Amino acid sequence: MNNPNIEANKGDILWSNNNLNKSGRTAHYMVFMKPYDKHYFVGAMITHSKKFDNLPLEESYLKKTDSFGKGHKVVYDNSLVVSQPLFKKLDWQPFEKVGELTAEGIAFIEKHILGSAPGFYYDNV
Repeated sequence: MNNPNIEANKGDILWSNNNLNKSGRTAHYMVFMKPYDKHYFVGAMITHSKKFDNLPLEESYLKKTDSFGKGHKVVYDNSLVVSQPLFKKLDWQPFEKVGELTAEGIAFIEKHILGSAPGFYYDNV
């Protein structure tokens, strides 16, 4: 996938080998929530860190399989989500869909995260 703003659906969990942190390591999985502009989309960041007011996810928020019954790479694993929506760069392409939120998971992100203004994650700028 080259352009999530066109190709992704709300709740798709994406991965990119080009999403590097300041240390040059590949960073977190991201949830596509909505297009922003020709350079960014707005997403949520999945993490395992219990610091920084990150919000715990429920197992019911992540689908285990795709529509063909194939298991997703990213499933619930005591996962949390960063409590602020984040800008994600389209130039991190290509992206791979590695999971998907359920309708309940999307509603959780919309209720608890998307009400805030999106920002940049300090470790990716």
